[in-house]
Order: sequence, then C-alpha cells, then structure tokens
Amino acid sequence: MSPRLRAGRRRKWSAARGRGAKGARLVESASDSLPKSSRFRLGVRPTRDGLRLLFLLLVMGFAAFNTRNNLLYLMFSVGVASTVISALAGWLSLRRLELVAEENEDLYAGTKSTERFLVRNRSRLMSAYGVKLEEVDFPGPSPAASVTHLGRGETATVALEKVYSRRGVFESERMRLMTGFAFGLFQARREVRLARKITVFPHISQVDISFVFQGCSGSVPKRQRPGESEELLRLREYALGDNLHHIHWKSTAKLGRLMVREFAAEQRRRFSIVFDNSGDETPGASSEPFEPMVSAAASLASHLAAHGLAFSFASIDDTFPHGASVEHLRGVLMYLAVVQPRLQSSGPDLVTWTEEAIRRDETVFVLSYQQNGPLRFLSAPQLHLVDPATVLFQEQAIGV
Repeated sequence: MSPRLRAGRRRKWSAARGRGAKGARLVESASDSLPKSSRFRLGVRPTRDGLRLLFLLLVMGFAAFNTRNNLLYLMFSVGVASTVISALAGWLSLRRLELVAEENEDLYAGTKSTERFLVRNRSRLMSAYGVKLEEVDFPGPSPAASVTHLGRGETATVALEKVYSRRGVFESERMRLMTGFAFGLFQARREVRLARKITVFPHISQVDISFVFQGCSGSVPKRQRPGESEELLRLREYALGDNLHHIHWKSTAKLGRLMVREFAAEQRRRFSIVFDNSGDETPGASSEPFEPMVSAAASLASHLAAHGLAFSFASIDDTFPHGASVEHLRGVLMYLAVVQPRLQSSGPDLVTWTEEAIRRDETVFVLSYQQNGPLRFLSAPQLHLVDPATVLFQEQAIGV
C-alpha cells in the first residue's frame, strides 16, 4: 500500500473518530451529565442483596480454591457472571437516556404541584427498566418518580410531585437517574445537569372581602353614572338626541312634558393594593409578621383578577397600573415571590399614591406590618387596612 493511500485512510479514520467524539459530546451536553472529572465513572453501588452476594462469592471462591471442588468453581463462576451482568446492565441502560424539562404550571408555596420531564431512550440496543428520577437540589426531601419500562427509542413523561415550603426563586441543576436492573444486586446512578430557575409564588388562600361591599347591592357595585346598563338611575326631561324608546309615558302624561329614563353605567369599581414593605432589611430580622402580609397581598390580587376586577399595585419598590389580565396578575405575583422588607428607597411615595387613589374614588387595600406606619393614619370611607388574620380563610398549608 502506498504511503499516500495509507495517509488518506488515516485522515478518514481520524475524521470518523472526530465525528464520534463530537457526537458523544453532543449527547453529554444535551443531558449535561457529570463533570468531566467523573463523567466516565461507573456510577454503580451494590445494594444490600448485592453486598450479601459479594460476601458469599468471597467465601465460595476461598472454599473452591482450597478444596478444588468443580461444583464450587461452577457456582462461583455463575455468581461472578451474574454480578458483572447486574452491574453493567443497569449502567448501560442509563447511559443513553436524555432528560428534558417541560414547561410546567405555576408553583405556589405550601401547595402540591407537579413538574413534568421527558425521558428519552436513545439507545438502539438496550431497553431501560425500573428507572427512577430524583431531584437532587430540592430544598427538602428529594421528590422522586419512576418509569417501569422504556423501550429503545421510546419517550416517556415523568411527573414529580413536590411541595415548596416557602416562596422565592430556586435554582436546580442536578437530576439523578437510578435503576436496579437487572437483578437488583446493584444500583446504577447517573447525575444529569439540568440547570433551571424555578419561581415559587406566595401561598394563596381564599379571601373574604365582603366588608367592602356591606350596604351595597350585589357583589360588584356599579358606579352611579349615566350609561347603558339596565339599572334605572333617574328620570329626567327629554333632550335632543335621546332614544325615543326610553320615553317614560306615565311621567310624561302626569307632568305635561316629555320625560325619559336614564340608566346607570356598567363601569365596575376599581381597586388598589398598597403594599408597605418598608422595614428592617437586616438578613437576620424576623419574617413572621411579613410573610402573612405577602400571602394576603397575593391572595387579594388573585381574588380580584379571578373575578375580572381591575386593580393596581404599589409598594416602595415598584408600581403596577390597573389591569385584570393573567399577565398583570403574574407580574404582581412575580414581584411578591422575591419581595423583602427594605428601607424607604427612591421609589414611589405610598402616602401620596394612596391619597391620589382615594381622590379617584378607588377602593384601596392597605397592607402594612408596621404598627406606626404612616399609612395607618390615613382615613377615608373607601380605604381599608387589611389584617391578614381576618381577610384570609386560613387553610392548612402542606409543609416540607
């Protein structure tokens, strides 16, 4: 074979090796497995039954070596073969698994929720049996779920049920795949790096704001302004351009001039939530009075949005204009998920903001955990100082 032909074959082999290495790296990056220092380590640990078998094999091998008994040699060889198969089968079944996180529903503190993952078996030779998925970085007991069988090229959805005990933004990077296949003598493990940020909203409870509507007809009172509703506002004298169908003939005959019916507007009352989070921002400060206030603010916002009532939100950090959409509610809940007590900053002046809302004839809910806060000295018929202990129907949250 000529040197040129040998060089060409070497180049083709090097290119094939390069493509294979690149493919391996793509598989590892798709599931981001263990760090490079331990990427190719066999993550296999013996179970209790496996430890018993290893001890039995040790005794059996010692006895076979001393007695030269062929039956003992046969039993020893079968035990060693079973051990090797059990150790390699589990590792090979996990080696080509991919893990992808699906888009999940909103998570709330103290509420059971489900996070879904897609597990795909990319192996063309091995099926996976008894695969268990576990979240390593969960702040509490690690939630786990399992897949009974995952054939070659198949994909399965795994649902992890979890409960976060507190609100906030949590970072999770490591997921663990485990299996006891084939004989349950060894447990193969593989850690998958799946970096993601999880936002947990405050705990939501049922809200009782019936005190706002006491003395009003209906759960959502209407403003007493002219409009096109079916509720009669008053009778007045006919003016040019009025609808002739609205003429009140009985009053017209009685008064001797044309009288028309004027109806009330269908505009609903608007609300404002004032969240006073000014206070001690020391990391070691107690959060006992603050957390119920955060939950009450989130519950009020969710209650108003669920009934299609427009509301605004203001704190010493930020303000949200009036809205009743899902996006508006999510923006408020995202803020409440990470809010902390802090000193007065260059943000909005809550006293001024509240006074302007009162002048706009809005119903204002004030939440403040300070006993002598400036908002507690404001007074207006439509201003309500909310106590989390009374506005919320207390429910037993599921803790971790």
